[in-house]
Amino acid sequence: MLARCPFLSHLPGLLPLFTLLVSIGQFSGSNAQTPIDLTAANRRPPISGLPDWSKVGFMQGAEPLPDDSKVTRIISPAQLASEYGVIPNDGIDDTDGLQRAIEDCRFQSQQPSYTLLQLPAGVINLSYTVFINADYLIIRGTGNDPDNGGTKIVFTPNADTKYDVLTQPGNDQWDIDEMSYSWDMPSDTGPSGLGEHNGRYVGSASAGWLWPGRSIFRIGSKTIAPKFTRAAAAAPSNRLDFFYGTINYHWRIDKGNTKGFMASQLRDIAGYEGQTRVYINNATEYPWHKGAQVWIASPVRAHDYTNWGVTTQSYYVNSYVFQDWFTVTAVGNDTELGPYLELDHPLRFTLYANSGSDGSPVMEETLTYAKVMPIEEPIVHVGVENLYMTQPIAGHSPSEAERNYGNLVPEQSMHGIVLRYAKDCWVRNIRTYMTGSHPVATEAAKNIQVQDSFFDGAWNKGKGGNGYLRGSRVWDSLYFNITQRNLRHFTFQWCALGNVAMFLNVTNDLNLHGGYEGYNLLELNYVAPPYSHRSGRSTGEKASKWSGATGPQNIFYRNYMIKQPQPNVDFVEYQPYFARDGSLSETIWQFGWDRLSSYGTAYQHLSQSSCSQGACLLRDWQGNEQFAYNAAPGLGVNGQRSDTHTSLFLRDVTNATNSVSSFSSIAGFAYCRGKVAPKVIGYYLGSAASRACSTFPPEFIDWSAYSHILFGYASLASDGTVTVPSDQQANLRAVAALKAKSPQLKVYLAVGGYGLGADATAIKAVSNSGSARTKLGNTAKALLTSYNLDGLDVEWPPNSGITANQFTTIATTIKTAFGTAYALSLSTPAEFWQLSGLNKVTIPLAAAVDFISLLTHAYTTTDDSPNTPANIRVTLRAAQVAGFPPEQLLMGIPFYAKSQGSARTSSCVTGLGQGTYPYYAIDSILNEGNYDEDEYQKYLEAPKTSTRFLTLSDGTSLIFDDALGVAFKSGLSTDLCMGGVSVFSIDQDDDVYTLTNAIWDAGGILPPAADIAYGLSRNAINSDGLVNENYMDAVSSTLANQYPNLPVSTTYRILLYAALAAEASVANQLRHYLSNTALAGDDFALYKKWETKAINWAIANATGIGNQHWECAIDQHQDNIPEPAWSQSHCAGSLDHPWDDPITIMNWRLKNKPGFKDFLNQSLALDVDSLIPGSILVDQKEINCINIPTNIHMTLPENSVYGEGDNVTVVVNHTLVAVGIDDGTGRVIRPPIALTLKARDKPDPYDPDPDCNYNWTGVYLLDPSTFFSEPRQGIQDFLTGHDIFLSEAYGALEAPSTMPYALSVLLETALTNIAQGNGAINSTLQYLEQLKFDQALEAQLNAWYKAREAAFMLFLDIALTIIGFLPGLEALQALALARAGRFIKNVADALKAGRITRDVAQDANVARLFGNGLHTADEMADASRAVEGLLSPNTLRVRGKVSEPITKANNRLVECAETALDFLLDAGEMGTAMLPPAPVARKRSIDDLPGLSSTHHLPPGRRRHHRRIASHHGLRSLHEFSVANKSLVPSTLTPSEHLAAKRAGQNDCIWEMSSADSLKGFGYAKHCTADTMLMKFPAKAGGYAIDTYKNCKTTSIAMDKAFCQCDHLFEAIEILETLKPSTLTDADIKALCNEFPDTSRQLREKMNSADNMRGLSQRSNTFKTNLLSAKGYKSASSTHTDSTALKQNSLKDGNALTELENLEDYMSRNHGNRQKVAKAMDTIIDGLTPSSSEAVAAWAKVHPDGTSGLFEARRLAGDKQVTDKLPALKDVAKDGSGPYTSTSKKRKATKATKDGGTCNKKAKLPPGTP
Repeated sequence: MLARCPFLSHLPGLLPLFTLLVSIGQFSGSNAQTPIDLTAANRRPPISGLPDWSKVGFMQGAEPLPDDSKVTRIISPAQLASEYGVIPNDGIDDTDGLQRAIEDCRFQSQQPSYTLLQLPAGVINLSYTVFINADYLIIRGTGNDPDNGGTKIVFTPNADTKYDVLTQPGNDQWDIDEMSYSWDMPSDTGPSGLGEHNGRYVGSASAGWLWPGRSIFRIGSKTIAPKFTRAAAAAPSNRLDFFYGTINYHWRIDKGNTKGFMASQLRDIAGYEGQTRVYINNATEYPWHKGAQVWIASPVRAHDYTNWGVTTQSYYVNSYVFQDWFTVTAVGNDTELGPYLELDHPLRFTLYANSGSDGSPVMEETLTYAKVMPIEEPIVHVGVENLYMTQPIAGHSPSEAERNYGNLVPEQSMHGIVLRYAKDCWVRNIRTYMTGSHPVATEAAKNIQVQDSFFDGAWNKGKGGNGYLRGSRVWDSLYFNITQRNLRHFTFQWCALGNVAMFLNVTNDLNLHGGYEGYNLLELNYVAPPYSHRSGRSTGEKASKWSGATGPQNIFYRNYMIKQPQPNVDFVEYQPYFARDGSLSETIWQFGWDRLSSYGTAYQHLSQSSCSQGACLLRDWQGNEQFAYNAAPGLGVNGQRSDTHTSLFLRDVTNATNSVSSFSSIAGFAYCRGKVAPKVIGYYLGSAASRACSTFPPEFIDWSAYSHILFGYASLASDGTVTVPSDQQANLRAVAALKAKSPQLKVYLAVGGYGLGADATAIKAVSNSGSARTKLGNTAKALLTSYNLDGLDVEWPPNSGITANQFTTIATTIKTAFGTAYALSLSTPAEFWQLSGLNKVTIPLAAAVDFISLLTHAYTTTDDSPNTPANIRVTLRAAQVAGFPPEQLLMGIPFYAKSQGSARTSSCVTGLGQGTYPYYAIDSILNEGNYDEDEYQKYLEAPKTSTRFLTLSDGTSLIFDDALGVAFKSGLSTDLCMGGVSVFSIDQDDDVYTLTNAIWDAGGILPPAADIAYGLSRNAINSDGLVNENYMDAVSSTLANQYPNLPVSTTYRILLYAALAAEASVANQLRHYLSNTALAGDDFALYKKWETKAINWAIANATGIGNQHWECAIDQHQDNIPEPAWSQSHCAGSLDHPWDDPITIMNWRLKNKPGFKDFLNQSLALDVDSLIPGSILVDQKEINCINIPTNIHMTLPENSVYGEGDNVTVVVNHTLVAVGIDDGTGRVIRPPIALTLKARDKPDPYDPDPDCNYNWTGVYLLDPSTFFSEPRQGIQDFLTGHDIFLSEAYGALEAPSTMPYALSVLLETALTNIAQGNGAINSTLQYLEQLKFDQALEAQLNAWYKAREAAFMLFLDIALTIIGFLPGLEALQALALARAGRFIKNVADALKAGRITRDVAQDANVARLFGNGLHTADEMADASRAVEGLLSPNTLRVRGKVSEPITKANNRLVECAETALDFLLDAGEMGTAMLPPAPVARKRSIDDLPGLSSTHHLPPGRRRHHRRIASHHGLRSLHEFSVANKSLVPSTLTPSEHLAAKRAGQNDCIWEMSSADSLKGFGYAKHCTADTMLMKFPAKAGGYAIDTYKNCKTTSIAMDKAFCQCDHLFEAIEILETLKPSTLTDADIKALCNEFPDTSRQLREKMNSADNMRGLSQRSNTFKTNLLSAKGYKSASSTHTDSTALKQNSLKDGNALTELENLEDYMSRNHGNRQKVAKAMDTIIDGLTPSSSEAVAAWAKVHPDGTSGLFEARRLAGDKQVTDKLPALKDVAKDGSGPYTSTSKKRKATKATKDGGTCNKKAKLPPGTP
């Protein structure tokens, strides 16, 4: 370390005391400021997945700390002396005078300006705490060096200030409980208040009210609450300060003993983490209003202690561990949940209503209630500056306290500065020496800023919490540039949240001290504790003794951490979190955070043994601090993320000279994204307009993607004359004309090409001739004027001998000629920046040019990859060292490859550029295109740089950047603070502008996808803890507005990031229930009791209904029942129809088990084998119990229908109730008026009448001990599945090559999980709320029924979601298979239970699927699809709602639209899987998009193949998918899309179409879903199943969706072949398209109509298409070997015969519809009459005989061909053999197009390509 930091060599292991402070001039005067901008202007935007620190410190960073310009009133040292008696160096106590001066400032506030209380130089004596209780006040000394004119505060506490009660035994700390004051006085002498009791005013106050203790200065209120004024007035002088500031203590309201300011107690949770709403108990106890300050505290629960691994029961105490400070933004009232407050930022913890919430055991026999208390008098805008403070103690030497970690003088453990209930205050340029305890301490402080200070020594550093720089209950505050010596800790503790500590220089430890401190950042700190300061105790069990465990996501980043392991030895690096070699410098250490992904999602306690809770959690930090908690088996530290920038908080810290940020092992890069608007300049070679390969005229330039276009090349003569070659003049004018389309576009003329081999003789001559340079400037200026250009670009020629000075002279001469009228830019290879003397010319060079292109890709080196970040940085650093501003340098990005190993050149390159391959040629090689055909040997990539290496057949290596590489380097240009990118050259891109669009992709010029998503992913959770249904809509809408032209893959990435954030929120809510006792134990036992009754009743009822499978014996009580007694006729029916005759027992014996097993499965989805024999009591008929009447004699009231005084007897016979008149003889006479008889209310709906029942024995019943699984276990399974899914999903997101279809699958799963999780949470809440009414549920059945149903829904939703995770997730499949017994049983049980609770018996086959167990991945996939049929309507509604905005992304796929495209997510289906079909409004289709219709396809040779994902529910082919929705934002095409279409020659004219797919269009599949025709479709288990197309595609489990096709009866190929004979010339096609522009649309409308659409199996459809095409089958015998036959057309397959028969039946049944469609299209064609001579001639070729009925003739011919050839084909198929298998195309090599998809293109798969 010393070698790396030579300035430390004099002090081993330690920085010199003043290194950091002197470096910023801290001692230079009273106004010394850090040179680093700490305001929002220099802060990084929030980083995805990390806490948001952008609003920490004074005024949330909106303003710097106030200077004198903000001061409007000054109290001078002279005034202090004359008016207040504050005189320096007089040895007299100045405390009273200083306090009076502050009080005067309080009553003469200058806000929003400041009052400056200027202290004099010299010594000021204080003896008790000075309360700074005035707002907008600056207390400033003259400096913090008392030996150089500074202000020195000497604090000598008087007798009243010293603590007079110390703890016993030991006398080693002040006793905050025993040091107290009590009062008891009559209540009628003043206002009643706290403690009113029996007519007296009584109470007590303790020293705890002073916490954290007395101090030299306290920034906080001194106002006494009205309820304490009488007590304070009577208090002795050494107890009076107990009451100061009590205006902010609202533990009770002012009247009576009622506990006030409670959070709402209506629910267990009064506010959810991540939400901004909290519900309160009483809105009238305080005048809540917008702008009110509020302190919110949630009590710790026993569950929390358990989750922290605390086992010592005495540590389970009530306290407010979770706290935060908010500003009220609105006040409201919810009709159900009561009054609420809206807050200025989200809750960072869940606000539980009380310490017993969520089933947590009560601690200390007392409930503690959550608090929402007003901060009535916060002190704001107070600063203490430029002081030296010390507390000398007579009889003691500072040397006694050095490295003494006890309390030397506990009665004098006063602090330096305390901030309590203070906001927007600061401490700056303070030096302390030997304070009693903490130099600075907070206790409820918000947006504090402590900076540029030096704290040295404390007398007391022992137990009780002494001797820290203490950040307790401090929120969103900044600690910056602070040195600590001889102190105990720097701490964040007691729910310190969202703070930043940076540039600390400490010889103690950085301490997370417990109390759920979280989301803090500690970065760029130098930490070097000696052995005497070795680690002590904290975390988990030990920390909970006083405060509770450390909290979530505390970040350590780029800290220089060393420690001394033993006395008198060298300091060593603090591993695993720091390494001197810099290898760990980029790692972001997230403490208290899981590592399911690099982002993490939830709090994770430290553990060394891979468990998540209980005794294995870390109990003590001591001795365990260097364990690798970031790697298995450890838990609790996520070290998977990294960052290349020096700071996570600030953009630029380079001004912090000699600070830790300059250490070579720490230093990173400044964060420059957004600092300057990036330029995107592109060279365009005019020769591209006429080249042989991939012609690229000027109109193909995507002008929207570039800020500057540099036209190359002009000619330069040796005399300096610049001209434009005659063959390029028209092209130059065409490029200049593009400015009319974009006013911001600049067009330059380029002089150069030297790096490509152009002759540099002329520019060499110019460099040596002043007149030539002048002519160059003048002639160039004339050209710019003539062509309406904006500037000139000149290239420095490599190996030319032109010096830096000569080239600079050329530049300055040109700029002199141009003046301000035109701009100048330069192009330089890397060698230029190595020239000698460069540092002497960079200033004039920078002044002359607008920008310089840095062409490191032209580096002439043997480096395998010259355009690596390392080489770029070397060149950039050379430029910066020479003094050239990086923001004027543009990163060169090549759209070509360089050859290495040979001089091989692309056949497309002639002239300039020898030894290169354009990117379009590389694309052609990889995808077997038309240029440079070559069987390459290998294809490799450098993952970190995204550079690609392609080795050709002769060994030549091509080095190039693909889309990922271009995006990476575009993003790198911002990381390196460059001014943008420079492309060479635009025209070398491929046909679909892959590289151009990559520049503007996320992670390129735009922020990374994760950061974009983070900025959009706010307010995901609503006030119920559920994901807002409109959350994704808000994300998608904002995305569409802010980033309208993102590729679809990037859009899906962003949406997936947002969805995963919401899913993580749902999962974290569910985690709370893992410790909820209501979901297990006695409560769940109660649930099982009643559910067992319900299910057994249903089984018995089903047994009676299915009694044909049984035989029974009546009233047979012996064990051996004689055989004749058994009869099916003796068996009772359903329980609604009791047995007719009196009976005591009915014996049941199952005679047909298979039959009853099937019956029970079909009716209740239960398996007989899972039941056990047993007995159940059932009702008898009432008449059978009539022999036991009960007569009750009573006298009727006066209004009786029988008359006053009638003798009336009420006869009660169980459920029969009759009323009659007693005639005196004991008989009952029926009344004259018939009364309605009322059946007796049963106490239990499942139990029979206790006095009128009989026994069924031998029936099958439920075994509750094996049938039920705890919902809590189900939640755990959900979370296990969620964790695995989240890990894989983030892994896919972080892999740059993940294709859109994979993102679609993951996005669908995430959205489903959100909806299911919402349902599970909602059901759990209902369940818990019901249980709260009364745990004695037997007495309140109605409440229990609701709870039972809610619990069922919870468990069912969870079980279904677990299965929903399965598609494609191998890790989860492995988990499920490994745990098949219980895992599948849980699912099966949930479905069984659901069959009773909900009417879904029609899905019994699904239940059987689960009930039989899942043993393979294929079975799981089937089960996953089956889940779609079981999702509840509400879950589907929610899923559809959150999915709906996804359609906004789907228009981006129009370029690649084709039948095989199958990865679009259909929000309509996502929301309607179980809902009845509804009329579908016309959706916006591709045809509706401006400038592009559905027939605009790339030629077949240019398309790229997409993998089909046919089995997934929500993924739709474009041909089945209409991209619009009522919420759809209208899509527009980017210029690149228009140009790509133009370059491919796309048009919507049938005569220009080369593919039948082009004619089909989109949206026709909806007609197939309405078709009710039954067809045979291949079954997954083999053979065929008969069903409709809709069922095959959506709900069927038996059929394979991949083989359900929506077929055109009259095929598109028939139309195309009919209207486009091979005799048509290009001129004919043009004439017909001009003549009949609307024909394609009209034909498509008829072709895609309901009459023409039917469902058909894929195989049959393939046969049909071949038979109806002009090619057809040449002969049946050769079909199966014909290489031109379509895929899957072999007749030697065992299923071919069935498919041909299927087709024969299909054609027969649909004969009439084919004819109807043909005639409808004939009506269109017959009405066409060409007018131009060219069209007449062309039409004659199409329609030679001029007769009508062209399509009807084609239909007849086609039908005949089918009829004639089918018999022969069937004969050949008869001897076929072999199974029918589902085959899919092997995915070829693909590369991202402009929208991240792939457009079908024949490709060779490069090795290793995903």
